[in-house]
Amino acid sequence: MTLWQTDELRERKPTVIDEVRNGMYFFHETLFDVLPDVYEELERCLAKSYPEDKWHVPTYLRFGSWIGGDRDGNPSVTADITWRTLEMQRSLVLFKYEQLLRALMRHMSFSSTIVDVSGELLESIAADRGAVTLRKVDAWTNDKEPYRVKITYMLQKLANMREGEQPGYRDAAELVADLKVIDRSLRHHYADYVADTHLCKLIRQVELFGFHLAALDVRQHSKEHENAMAEVLRNAGVVDDYAALDEPAKIELLHRLLGDRRPLLNEASEFSDATNECLNVYRTIARAQREFGRGCITSYLISMTQGASDLLEVMVFAKEAGLFRRQRDG
Repeated sequence: MTLWQTDELRERKPTVIDEVRNGMYFFHETLFDVLPDVYEELERCLAKSYPEDKWHVPTYLRFGSWIGGDRDGNPSVTADITWRTLEMQRSLVLFKYEQLLRALMRHMSFSSTIVDVSGELLESIAADRGAVTLRKVDAWTNDKEPYRVKITYMLQKLANMREGEQPGYRDAAELVADLKVIDRSLRHHYADYVADTHLCKLIRQVELFGFHLAALDVRQHSKEHENAMAEVLRNAGVVDDYAALDEPAKIELLHRLLGDRRPLLNEASEFSDATNECLNVYRTIARAQREFGRGCITSYLISMTQGASDLLEVMVFAKEAGLFRRQRDG
């Protein structure tokens, strides 16, 4: 009855951000929890067949998305939309880690009056106390439960990241390092079951999803790059009509620009809206890799490529944004 009385079509066209939310639903509800199980099952099978070895399968399966990054033919996908997409993805992954750490705390009632936790864990807590102020997270009042004390500081660092404040985790490897300090300490007093049951999966999730959740593919039409390059080179006084050059001449020019350490752009440069948007994509990628980690954007797709110049144009723009640099050794 409900389906019969429901509209078949939406009243409005979904926005790019609507599509981003729809795509993130599958990470939130399924992939974030299921993907580590794939690794766990493979490790179980390997351990069964090769019991003499200790297995930790390297990361070989990751997920990516084009939603919010594919701008070919879609003027609604701007650099700002790409940035909002990355922020939304990080917000979700931080929320998931916070949930899992709070759930982990429930299993971490080990008392230092009964078990011998590792000196490494105690040193880590002391370092956190000296560097991290608990504001968004209530301090754990029982100092005899060091694991819970440690996790409160980890939660505060995640909260700082959400607010763009310091100190937070500089990258996902630092969060993994904290989790492995807990893991080694648990095994130090023979709490392997808790480590294997409640901690290993979280470590794998951080290895898989980092602070970016999924790699975002960026795609643009080659003609957009050529148009922007023509305007940039004309503005810089390099060549009046780049688009009129034949392919060998374009390749020779772009190759020379890639080896030139001097920038083509300066603060006084003024361009059309289309060229500014093209350039802003590369600035956004550079900013995103600094803030969310290099894994947030690893692929740049160029549609309708017809020659090597279509690739070299992107490399020149990447150089201008600090994403590419040729060293003296080539």
